[in-house]
Amino acid sequence: MEFSLLNERGIEVFNTCKAFLEEAGAWKEIDVFLLEMYAFNVQEYEKLARDINREGSVIRYRNRAGFTNDIVNPKVTAYQQLCSLSTKLANSYGLTPLARKRLNLKATGQKKKGFNLRPDLDDE
Repeated sequence: MEFSLLNERGIEVFNTCKAFLEEAGAWKEIDVFLLEMYAFNVQEYEKLARDINREGSVIRYRNRAGFTNDIVNPKVTAYQQLCSLSTKLANSYGLTPLARKRLNLKATGQKKKGFNLRPDLDDE
């Protein structure tokens, strides 16, 4: 399968989600586009989070009159929008605990903690 907009992280997210959905019996071929959109959003908001951590959430600039002004980093707004859209997509796919319960999805081979896109945050 070819992914036009996904980088290595996006492909990893896509494959992880696809494996979870296949195991849960909820995978359909028509879901590919929306799942690719979800993976793209995850890769982009992770990139924006790194940029915001590096640049800060407030940007200082000097205007023509010589005054220094503080404005909200525009990447913060983009980050919030991507998080909101990703959450909606994750809920529609059963990728959040509440959505899994609502959709009655159970993956048999997953750990008891459930689906996890961020194994680096695992407390094991």
